[in-house]
Amino acid sequence: MVDADFLRQADFRVPLTPHQIEHYTLIFELNRDQESDAKVDVLKVHDLAHFMESLGFPVPEKDLEQMMHDLHIVMKDGALQLNAFIEFMRRTLVADLPSNKIPSIHFLFAAEAEANIKAKVAEASDNDSPARRKARASKERMDAVQTRNPRPSKEDEKDIEARHPRMSKEAGVTGPKTVKKSQAANMLQKLGFMLDELTINEAYAQVDGDHDGCVTEAEFLTMLGILKRNLLEVHMLEKSFQQFRTMSKAKAKEKRDSEVLATSLEEKKHSKLSELNVFKSKKSVSSDLDDPDIEDQLDDHLYATDLVAALGISEEDAEEMVFIADLKETQSIDFTEFKQVIVNWSS
Repeated sequence: MVDADFLRQADFRVPLTPHQIEHYTLIFELNRDQESDAKVDVLKVHDLAHFMESLGFPVPEKDLEQMMHDLHIVMKDGALQLNAFIEFMRRTLVADLPSNKIPSIHFLFAAEAEANIKAKVAEASDNDSPARRKARASKERMDAVQTRNPRPSKEDEKDIEARHPRMSKEAGVTGPKTVKKSQAANMLQKLGFMLDELTINEAYAQVDGDHDGCVTEAEFLTMLGILKRNLLEVHMLEKSFQQFRTMSKAKAKEKRDSEVLATSLEEKKHSKLSELNVFKSKKSVSSDLDDPDIEDQLDDHLYATDLVAALGISEEDAEEMVFIADLKETQSIDFTEFKQVIVNWSS
């Protein structure tokens, strides 16, 4: 598993990828204040909230301003300059990493990138074997016969051979070092990220902006930042779930204690038992109230009534949310189902 230092420390700034910056710059340009007299283009928080609502993510303007305040994003008169907007998006998408982990990440990436280069060279060498070069040249000669001349001229033959030079070890592997998705998944596992394939695919797709199936080291660091942000959010959800469950158990225990006490009082009122029996009844009530196993008798699920208080929603909405997320049809939700409830509620 990912160690605690990886989650707690954040002194290495993780950048967005060039494609992400280009994407959010375009959003800024499309929604910037066209009527502003300022020398620098700005994006009003009001317009940003409207844009997010048009995408199906309604966030109140006050909540957006509070988010920016919490993230220490500089605003002026309810508006953002481009750099501030890009930084806001960066902080909402990625979490910064611990600097002491960067050397080991670099070492892992370099090893996987080297393996990727060797695989490309082997594949290119195979494609450029003498037999394949001869077959390609033969095909082009036939094409020349069919389209230009009855037989290829010497100039044609020289041109054909020139377009198929012998493959060198470096051919096809120029540019920045990259790794494939399977290699990225392997590195994540070595770093302690035990993730399902869907989670890896989603994070990888966010950083592979040119969709070539490979990512650079900088893009891989951004992917790590995205996954760390997701982990932190899951941990927050786990903490919230435990708090809600504790509240639920406390309410259930209180309700049970009240029922036991009410039953005892009813028995005292209508029974003709002796004072000894009454004393035994009190002792029985006390035993129920102090039962150390009562915590184990209450399950690890949340119910619609718990969501009413936790999320500030109506009982009807809470019951509908539980019904949608309750895959086991228990009329309650476990932690996995609770995460889906939060996703549905926030969207």
